[in-house]
Amino acid sequence: LRQQVRTISKRLMAISLQSREKLLEINRMFEEILEGEVVDPPTFLEWNAWRAFESLDAAKKVQPNFKFRDDMQPSSPAPGNTPDIEVYYDDFILVLEVTLKTGAVQWRDEAEPVPAHIIKVQDENKEAPVYGVFLAPKVHDRTKNVFFGVGTSPDLCDGTAVVIPLTIAQFRDLLNFFAENYFQPRMIKDLLIRLYSARKDCERLSRNKGVAWVGYFQKIIESWKTELI
Repeated sequence: LRQQVRTISKRLMAISLQSREKLLEINRMFEEILEGEVVDPPTFLEWNAWRAFESLDAAKKVQPNFKFRDDMQPSSPAPGNTPDIEVYYDDFILVLEVTLKTGAVQWRDEAEPVPAHIIKVQDENKEAPVYGVFLAPKVHDRTKNVFFGVGTSPDLCDGTAVVIPLTIAQFRDLLNFFAENYFQPRMIKDLLIRLYSARKDCERLSRNKGVAWVGYFQKIIESWKTELI
């Protein structure tokens, strides 16, 4: 019975988030999380990212894998063998991984598990393309290079995966854009494809391909936004 109550409460909370005002409020909370103004910033980061996708109100299902308390506040982060959040749209799946880690510890702790989680979702959902998005305050250069490599080399993580590394600032900018304009799933899918496709201009490099690849992202995002306005 307790689990049924939690399920209903989570659904009611999701419905309450579906407005422009709520999306802007959620976006502001990322700043509080980054400043450490919440009790457990890493867990609240997962919770707030889940709220953002619920607020956009366009997915068939948004599946958070962190744990909730009875009051719908987060109690603990997603376990190590699952993605933080899975977002199921009509014709694609978005796997979201978030972290507050930066520097070498980010590369050490995230560079292998993130692609592995995405590959796991791919294996379980053969009928739809899966796009991974990785959010962090700052993306370490080695993380960029690993995510670039896993796009074509199955040797790194026992499979290939699309992993788009973005800063939390870039994600917040996208949320602001959606709040001020509109959101449809095809928009984010198109952006992810554009960002991933920029890798072709980096294949010829002898090293730091991922760093060069991610270096194109902000210009691509700005061009994408201009086309949609």
